[in-house]
Amino acid sequence: MIKKFVSLILSLVLSILLGAVCIANAQESDDIIDSMVRIKARPDFSFRYDLTNKGTGEASPIENDYYLSAFKVTNEQYAEFVAETSHKIPNYWANGTYPQGKGNHPVLNISYSDAVSYCVWLSSKYDNWNFARG
Repeated sequence: MIKKFVSLILSLVLSILLGAVCIANAQESDDIIDSMVRIKARPDFSFRYDLTNKGTGEASPIENDYYLSAFKVTNEQYAEFVAETSHKIPNYWANGTYPQGKGNHPVLNISYSDAVSYCVWLSSKYDNWNFARG
């Protein structure tokens, strides 16, 4: 149960990190860029301290529009990153690759540091996008 929760949280962190900020209008057209959804700024946004909805929580103004991927990073996409950078593979992969038939499934069991490394690598592939800004 805890392992599933941690995997879900790490997948969510990766998705959030992929909320790329567009530095200029992108000319590229591919699956990564096409999956980006523009999120409007919410200067009035605040986090809740817990799920009881009591109290106001911590103010966290979002002053600029940003982009978030509509999809989680797949094993196939992460494998391209691993192949180009020699980054360590997730622990459930065998012989250097993800399980057969799971290419389009979300990558799991990666750390926050792995997610940041992926985003930095992805940013290097797109001149007008910064996937690692946080």
